[in-house]
Amino acid sequence: MFAAAESVRDTSLFDFALSPGHYLHLDEWVNSPFTAGNSVPVRSGMVMQVDIIPVSKGPFVYVDLKDGAALADDELRAKLTQLDPTLMQRVARHRAYMINELGYVLDACVLPLGNTSGWLAPYVTNLSLAPTHA
Repeated sequence: MFAAAESVRDTSLFDFALSPGHYLHLDEWVNSPFTAGNSVPVRSGMVMQVDIIPVSKGPFVYVDLKDGAALADDELRAKLTQLDPTLMQRVARHRAYMINELGYVLDACVLPLGNTSGWLAPYVTNLSLAPTHA
């Protein structure tokens, strides 16, 4: 995860303020597996927050991308669909938006939890810059 975030950072413009993510709930920020050189495996059932907080090297403001996502293998996705079909319908809409409108490549195991997942905050200032979804 750290290497993936680092590979798309423009080093001439930005530094990272934090690691690019951490677990959610009680160990938020306390124990991030997403550090340089760390190879801690991620597994089905984990819920994480992607914290991409690039800090500007120039005279302009930094941006902030924070999204919650759950990781779920086939078995867990089937169980979630059975337990809460409306949840999984929302997740499917969010995934479709991220893939079809924003251009993300997401593994089937990634379940975005928010309705602004993957949407960079500066777009909020001008809604015509980002496609919307229901």
